[in-house]
Amino acid sequence: MIKALTKFIVQSELSLSFGKSYGFVRFVQTCSVFPSYKGVPKKIIKKEVSKLYREYKQALISTLSQLRCRVSISCHYWTTEFGLGFVCVTAYFVDDDWVAQKRILSFVECMPRYSTSLDIFLLISKTLRDYGLQSKVLSISFDDACYDAAAIDMLKSEFQPVLDGKFFGVRCPCHYFNLFIDGCLKTLLPIVEKIGDGVSHIQFHGNAPGFSKLCVEKGKVYKKRFAPAITDNWSSVYSMLQSVAGFEDVISIYCNQSSSEISVTETDWEAGKLVRDFLETLHTATCCSDTSENSLLFHLLNMRCFFNKYRNGPGFADIIAPMESKFKDYLQHIDALYWIHLVIDPNIRLCGVEYLFNEIMPVNDGTSLLEEVKNLVYSMFSIYIKGEDCRVRALLAEKANSSKQGGTAKILAMLRKKRPQDYDQSLVPTELDLFLRTDFACPPNDEDVLSWWKSTRVGLVVVAAMARDLLAASKSMLTSKVCFGAKNKVLNETRSRTNDRYVKMCVCLKDWLDAELGVQEQGEEDDFDLEFDEEELKDLLS
Repeated sequence: MIKALTKFIVQSELSLSFGKSYGFVRFVQTCSVFPSYKGVPKKIIKKEVSKLYREYKQALISTLSQLRCRVSISCHYWTTEFGLGFVCVTAYFVDDDWVAQKRILSFVECMPRYSTSLDIFLLISKTLRDYGLQSKVLSISFDDACYDAAAIDMLKSEFQPVLDGKFFGVRCPCHYFNLFIDGCLKTLLPIVEKIGDGVSHIQFHGNAPGFSKLCVEKGKVYKKRFAPAITDNWSSVYSMLQSVAGFEDVISIYCNQSSSEISVTETDWEAGKLVRDFLETLHTATCCSDTSENSLLFHLLNMRCFFNKYRNGPGFADIIAPMESKFKDYLQHIDALYWIHLVIDPNIRLCGVEYLFNEIMPVNDGTSLLEEVKNLVYSMFSIYIKGEDCRVRALLAEKANSSKQGGTAKILAMLRKKRPQDYDQSLVPTELDLFLRTDFACPPNDEDVLSWWKSTRVGLVVVAAMARDLLAASKSMLTSKVCFGAKNKVLNETRSRTNDRYVKMCVCLKDWLDAELGVQEQGEEDDFDLEFDEEELKDLLS
C-alpha cells in the first residue's frame, strides 16, 4: 500500500504529507476495507520516494545502455513561485519498437543568469555520464534561459559529437517563434480589448442572468460560460474569441444597453476576426505534438497564408506590415536541424523542403539554406554509411537475415552486382539517393512517420538509422505546446516548498511513472468547457 500511495502522491503532485491528511484518512476509513487506517507519516513517504527513485533510475540507465540509436537532449529552465530556478535535462529517443520516448534525466537547482559557463557544462556533463550517454548524444537543444555558448564549446570538446557538434547548442525554433508572437501580440491584443471588456461585464459583474434571458429572446442557446481573456496569455484570448463565436450580435446589444462605458461595435468584431484567425494558426500548431504532424512547419505555411490574406485588407495594412517583417527575421533563426528532420520524412523529403522554402522564405534566403541542409544530410549519411557504429551493424545484420527485402534493397543489390570492382562508387546511387528520388507508398498525413520507417527500415538500413536519430532530435527541440504556452515552466506551490533534493526526485519520478502508464502528454480538463445543466440554467434565468 505504501508504494502505491507514494506513486499516487508523486504523480498527482501532492504534498508528501498527504497520506496523513485528515480528509484522506477519513476517505480511506470510510470507503475502503481498511477502517483502521491512521495515515502514513511524511517520513515514510520520503523513504519510499528515495527507494522508488533509485529503482526507476537504475532501470532507465539499463534501458539507455541497450539502445541502438542516438539520444537527443533538451535543457530548459523552470522556476518556482518563490523565484528559485531549476534546469531540467530531458532525453529523447526512439525505442526498438520505433516509438518516440521522453525521459527527464535530472532536475537541478540552478540560476542560469548567475551561473558560470562551467556550471552549465558540469551540470549537463554529469547528467550524461550518470546515464552512460557520453557517446550517444546527437544533439543538445536549449531554451533562451539556459543557452551558453562557452558551455556548448566545452561540451563539444568533451564528447566529440557527430559533425563536430553541429547539433550541439540548437536553439529551439519554438522559443524564437514565441518572441515573434510576443511582438505581434503587443499590436493585436489592444484591438480586442473592448470584446474582452464586454465578456468580463457579462461574466463577472452579476449580469449573466440578464444576458441569458436576452439570448433566449434572440434564439441563442447559452449553455456554457465564455472563457475569460487573460491579456498576457494569447491562448486565453483565443479561447475567449472562440467561445463568443455566434454571440457577437447579442453581446453588442447587451453591452450597449446595460453599460454606458462599454460599447462593442461591428468594427470591433471585424478586428476580432483578424486576431482570431492569427491565433488560430498558433492553436493548430500547439495542439500537434506528434512527429508526423510537423506542427511548426505547417504553422509557418499557415502564417504565410494569413499574411497573404490580410496584407492588402482595408484598415489592416499598417498592422500587418510590421508583423510580416518580424516573421521574416524569425525565419533566419530556425536551426538547420529542424529542416533536416523534414528531409527524412517520406511525405516531404528534399524536394518538399525546397518547395516549402520557396513558399515561406525570400528567394535568396531559401536557396542558401537549402544548400546547407542538403550538405548536412549527405555529410550525416557519409558518417552512418561507414558502418562503424554498432547500431548500423546490427541493422545491417537484420537486413541480411530478412527474407522480405523491400524494392529499394533489391535495386541496391542489383546495382552492386553489375558494378565492376574498379567502378567509381560515388556514381552509383546510395540509399539516401534512392530514398530521396523514389516514389514510395508514403503514409497518409495522419499516420505516424515512425510507423512507416519501422516497416521500411529493412530496405533502407542506413537512412532508417539516420531517420530514427533525427526524428528523436526534432522532438528534443521542445514541444510547441510547452513553448507557446509559457516562457518558463513553473513548479506549483506544493513542489516549490519541498526540499530541493526531493523536488528533483519527485519531478523525475513523476515523469518516469507517467511514461510507464503512457500518460506523459495527457492534458488537464478545461473548466471553462463545462456545459450548464438544466438546474443551473433555471437558477441563472430566475
